[in-house]
Amino acid sequence: MMNRLLSLLAVLTVLGACDNSADKADVTDTVEAGEAVYKERCAGCHGADLEGQPNWQTPDAYGTVPAPPLNDEGTVWQRSDDLLFRSIKLGGKAIVPSGFHSDMPGFAQKLTDEQIWQLLSYIKSRWSPMIRARQERMNTN
Repeated sequence: MMNRLLSLLAVLTVLGACDNSADKADVTDTVEAGEAVYKERCAGCHGADLEGQPNWQTPDAYGTVPAPPLNDEGTVWQRSDDLLFRSIKLGGKAIVPSGFHSDMPGFAQKLTDEQIWQLLSYIKSRWSPMIRARQERMNTN
C-alpha cells in the first residue's frame, strides 16, 4: 500500500513539472472568450476600457449608483469571486447595501455560468498584478 502511495506521489510530482502550455492556452482562450462577452454585454455601461461611468461613486437622487469602473480604479476587485459572480448572474440589486439601488441587470437568462467565469477572467486579466494579488486574498478569507 505504501509503495503504491509513493508511486502515485512520484507520478504527480513528474506531471506537475511537465510543460503546462496547454493550460496557458486554455487560460488565453478563456480570457478571449470573456473579452467577447464583455464587449457584447458590459462595455455599454462599464466602458470599452472598463473605465465605468462618470461620477460612479455618487448616487443620484434615487440612490442609484452609476456603473463603476471594473479596472484598478474601481472597487470591484475588493470583492470575492463568488460575490462578483453572483452580482453578474443575479444583478446589482442582489448585492448592493441597503439604501443603494443598482440598475445592473442579472444575466442568469443571458449568460451561462461558464460565460460569467470567462467574463471574470477577462476583467481580472486587466488588473495590475498587485490588484490581482489583493483580490485573490478575498477568495481565501
